Amino acid sequence: MNLNYKIAVVTPTERDDFYCDTVLDGLASLKKENPELEFFYPDYYPHPFGGDFTKRFGVSKAALADFTKSADLVIFSYGKYGRDDAFINELDAWNKTVYLDGSEIGKNKWRDTEIQYQIITGTYEGRGAPDKEMQKKCRLYFRREKPYADGIYGERSRTMIPFPLGIESRFVKYYDPNKEKDIDFSCFFGQELYPHTRKYAPELTEAFCKKSGFICHTKKTYKIPLVERGPYSPDKSYEIWARTKVGVSTGAAGYDSRRFWEILGNNCLIIAERFDLFEPDSGAMNYKRVFQYNNLYDFEYQLKKAGEFLRSGYNQKDLDEEYREILKQHSTKARVMTIITEAQKIGLLS
Repeated sequence: MNLNYKIAVVTPTERDDFYCDTVLDGLASLKKENPELEFFYPDYYPHPFGGDFTKRFGVSKAALADFTKSADLVIFSYGKYGRDDAFINELDAWNKTVYLDGSEIGKNKWRDTEIQYQIITGTYEGRGAPDKEMQKKCRLYFRREKPYADGIYGERSRTMIPFPLGIESRFVKYYDPNKEKDIDFSCFFGQELYPHTRKYAPELTEAFCKKSGFICHTKKTYKIPLVERGPYSPDKSYEIWARTKVGVSTGAAGYDSRRFWEILGNNCLIIAERFDLFEPDSGAMNYKRVFQYNNLYDFEYQLKKAGEFLRSGYNQKDLDEEYREILKQHSTKARVMTIITEAQKIGLLS
């Protein structure tokens, strides 16, 4: 595969963004296999990948501007706390820019049927709504969550392409396929306010495991303040997932969450809240290991189903083939290849 491209990543101006991290990690993974690929981002962006990553790929704003002038593609990232429109405006680079919309409706609002109705009719203009300006300015529009169009009554100026988070390379740093897993169920979250399922799921998991004789982990491994997250190390959680047979996930401020991808990245079975990121007939998440639930009644039922599977049919090696397919389809590298492939389709990349 020839990936002799120059790609500039215009990051959020304040704080890191999980969505942007997905792209940076994916580009770094692609470059390992394709040394001819060049990409850079502004060195002030506070990513979680360490100092060596910054030395290799981070450059000053002025150097990024020079690189962008000759770049084949500009990946422009949404930022909850600052988006750098001025940078692309100054360089007049919209004709080769694709937009990454990682916004979320927030809190528990994505469950509100009135808001859902406003979204599909194109009348919703609150947090997490499609960005009409970016639809018109950018060559491609990648969106983390539904809706993927402007609404059935609105102007559909740019088709939106589903682009959820992916399995980052750091998620799997402790996973050893030759090491037997010793935790049956794990269920823990950084914050438990949104959605409310996060408050009760660990309690139900713990009660089920106690009753059924399973080993479980429900204790938080780190705390993320809601307003100001600050530095933290999630390594402990990655260690837990590497040891876990069945992981529990819910949505976050929207349908998508890093927890979902952390669990799948460690070759676990997963009990997940209905994963409504792809179209219903896409088949993107049709894996044997995925048990989906709609509410707490369903959740309890899926706990029992997963427990029965552990008792009667669980063999870690039997999951390996499907696991390889999951990594192929849902790694951050695969996510970036989606951007490249779509850009090739419209002639933005040759």
